Amino acid sequence: MYLLKKAMTLIGCTLVLHAAAQQPDSTKIKDNNIQTKIKTRPWQGVSTLPWLSQDKLFTTAAVSTASGYLLAKNPETNSSNALGGLLAGLISRQNSSEPGSDNATLNIRGFTSYNALSPKIYVDGIERNLASIDPLELESVTILKDNAANGTFGIRGSGRSVMATTRRGVANTNEITFTAQQGIQYRGAAPEMLGARQYMQLYNEAAANDGLPAKYSPAQIAAYDDPRRNPLVYPDVNWYDELVKKSTTQSRYNLSLSGGNANFRYFALLGYLHQGGIFNYGDVNRKDFNFRNNTDFKRYNFRTNLDLQVTKRLTASLDLSGRAEDRNYPGTPVPIIFNNISTYPGQEFPMLYPDGKIGGNTQFLDNPYGLLTATGYNTEFRRTFLGTARLKQELDMITPGLSISAAFAFDNYFFVNGGRSKTFAVYAQQPDSSFSAFGVDGLLNARGRSNDQDRQTTFYTNLTYERTFGKHTVNGFINYNQSYENAGGFDYPYASQGIASRLTYIFNKKYVAEFNGSYSGSENLPPGKRFGFFPSFSAAWIVSAENFMQQQHVIDFLKLRASYGYTGNAEITGSGTRRFLYQDYYETGNSYTFGSGANTLTGRRQSRLANPGVTWEKLQTVNAGVDLYFLREHFNVSVDAFKEKRTNILTDPNLSATIGITLAPVNAGIIENKGIDWELGYKLEKNRWGFQVAFLGSYNENKLIYNNEVYRAYDYQKRTGRMTGAIFGLQQEGFYSTKEAATINSEMGSAPAQKSIPQPTFGVVKAGDMKYKDQNGDHLIDTYDEVYLGTSLPKLYYGIRAGFHYGAFDMTLLFQGSGGNIIDLRNVTTTGFQNGSRPSTYVLDRWTPETAEAAGYPRLSVVSNALNYRSADFWFAKGDYIKLKNVEIGFTTPLRYQGRLIVKKMRVFANASNLFTWSRLPVKWMDPEMSAAGIGNYPRMKMVNTGVQFTF
Repeated sequence: MYLLKKAMTLIGCTLVLHAAAQQPDSTKIKDNNIQTKIKTRPWQGVSTLPWLSQDKLFTTAAVSTASGYLLAKNPETNSSNALGGLLAGLISRQNSSEPGSDNATLNIRGFTSYNALSPKIYVDGIERNLASIDPLELESVTILKDNAANGTFGIRGSGRSVMATTRRGVANTNEITFTAQQGIQYRGAAPEMLGARQYMQLYNEAAANDGLPAKYSPAQIAAYDDPRRNPLVYPDVNWYDELVKKSTTQSRYNLSLSGGNANFRYFALLGYLHQGGIFNYGDVNRKDFNFRNNTDFKRYNFRTNLDLQVTKRLTASLDLSGRAEDRNYPGTPVPIIFNNISTYPGQEFPMLYPDGKIGGNTQFLDNPYGLLTATGYNTEFRRTFLGTARLKQELDMITPGLSISAAFAFDNYFFVNGGRSKTFAVYAQQPDSSFSAFGVDGLLNARGRSNDQDRQTTFYTNLTYERTFGKHTVNGFINYNQSYENAGGFDYPYASQGIASRLTYIFNKKYVAEFNGSYSGSENLPPGKRFGFFPSFSAAWIVSAENFMQQQHVIDFLKLRASYGYTGNAEITGSGTRRFLYQDYYETGNSYTFGSGANTLTGRRQSRLANPGVTWEKLQTVNAGVDLYFLREHFNVSVDAFKEKRTNILTDPNLSATIGITLAPVNAGIIENKGIDWELGYKLEKNRWGFQVAFLGSYNENKLIYNNEVYRAYDYQKRTGRMTGAIFGLQQEGFYSTKEAATINSEMGSAPAQKSIPQPTFGVVKAGDMKYKDQNGDHLIDTYDEVYLGTSLPKLYYGIRAGFHYGAFDMTLLFQGSGGNIIDLRNVTTTGFQNGSRPSTYVLDRWTPETAEAAGYPRLSVVSNALNYRSADFWFAKGDYIKLKNVEIGFTTPLRYQGRLIVKKMRVFANASNLFTWSRLPVKWMDPEMSAAGIGNYPRMKMVNTGVQFTF
């Protein structure tokens, strides 16, 4: 794959670099005046797993972990965006760069359902939102990939899981850290729209192609050759440059305190974030009406994690955190504004007249400037409070190694929005200098307010046992858990309940056997059928601990792992959002008249028949993995191969509409998924310098086995046997010549078998129209000729992490890429004049009689053209890309004054994100990760950030 080769080249380039890309390989333990430095081997430590962490050495599960140290090197303020490229097996796709709405969509090991399914996210063991957590709060993020890792989540485990842990205080290491950062966000590439003169010329050409008269006279077009023309009469508005700034600012400040002693430990953090908007004219209403119409996002966050040793055997912890988010938007939704920026021509009217009137006419009533500045504003205020209390009691007075623990969490989220709204008129100047108004300049009115509240309680308790008998070690737990969420004040809360267990046996610190199981259920299933049992089995062999490995000096550590098991998913709604599929659904029906007074009453009608046998989706997973460190730990390899089968996927039944009612989805779908994920690394430390590089990623392919597919006449059109996200379309074979178009039109009334050229069924053919392949040989071009073109979902996702450090200086690099998918190029900048679009320079390679032999784009048309703009391979391109996701350089030193230590550590740094992207898209302003960015949505933003951190 082209970009994978480029990625490997970059690996070679970055082998001359390193940074401390992971946390240090040693831990300092301070006891009074004695400080000891203990070396930590990379296979030692703790694995974050459901309900109870586990010794990393004996973990049999497939997991990947990124440290908070790594996350903090990215200037992204949304933790979900910072994860991309850091965890093998994780797919992270950012949906928007709009302040406050820049969450990433996460998937682990690809896509195993054609219904919406995302991993569950747990923060300190409680299901919570990761996106708005400040990266500086995080200690680590771990993804759980196989059923050995997710097995104890049971009915909530088949979407897989993300486990985040927040920072906690460490005894005898009291620190105060202040971090200040200031960044500039730059917009991505803007669409290259045609200027007024070129627009008018091409519009007249398109009209001629359709047999229509020219819209613009030669005199109108020639007027744009005069640089001294009157811009009010002959405007040429570049809407993007007028309304969208080239950059905006971002500010972040954090203060944290951590430390304690053997009996009490604490971590506390205060944070502030401000992201400015990208629009010009964001303050035009500030003076007269005291509001801003720009996008604006402020976040205030806090966290306190407290740990207390109450008695010798009893420990307690209390975690409190919260955030307040204030958001401001224009009165018109941002996507609508960008859509009009991309579609409104520049020569029809000026943006503004000198006296402040907003330009427009009867055809163009929604001047983008008016949408931005004259429709009021929207505000959102979001408040979140999270609290968790934990207790743990050692029970070694009963038997050594026995303990019991419990946790209770209460989360509250509140949202309210408001603002003001108004309407505006647009004006067109007449030849006599008078103005015609279209629309009404309305008053500023109060916008309807709405609010929402979400409350969630979680409780779980563990009975844990761990003990070693000679060469035999046994450990495990039995867990009870329940969660209860009242979302949006809904009368029917979301609830889950379960019993989980993990039992581990270790022999001679070499051989590990483990069982994970959960008996769990959901409120979303029929009474009496809500609970199920989900087992998984796993094993590991620590080969490097064998006697026959002790005489060699190449392999430092080698572990082989394997797992097999089942998990489920009960968050099933099918193609809609309605829950409780086991119940009949009724909705408001028609009215009926009663009595002689023409009194009407509204009735109810049944709109969906129940599925009384609805049940959970089931995921069966087989996983095999190896963890290897060799050549004095300079090299490391971790590879997992997996095969999965998801059954009982909710599928809409295919029934005739004559039944007169909708049926609830049924558990019929089957998808298989297989792939591999890996992490390869090398590091070297020499005195004051060192370097490190890692290449990690995943590759997977899924296959739709069954989804109750409708009958298709040809096997090549079947979705079954293809990947999910399959895209079908016609195959282009060039453009029709004048002679071919005439032949097709002359044979239009002939029988298909008598046609010398296959006849398109999508309208009259003209020279320069797309010519497609007749797949079935019936001498017609229709939907039966659509074939598989590819999938919209990436198969390959990878990251390259590298860097260098020398003395007090360090540098890190992170590249991220994906491949194996195709991207639809059709949007308002690429489809000519279709549906009122404004052409870009992408159409300049169009077909004309003069360019017929070399054209790379169909003829232009101002009328709807069903032949040229339908799904076809011409409109899709490979979505492979690699980007420089993050780079940071820094300098760290203590500060002394007259020999006295003033600041333990001062770090000055600069970092950047999304600086460069290399892709194979022919539309150079399209972002391969966010194809609508800057066209029909907020532009992709690049960030350059500087900061200073003081640790006392």
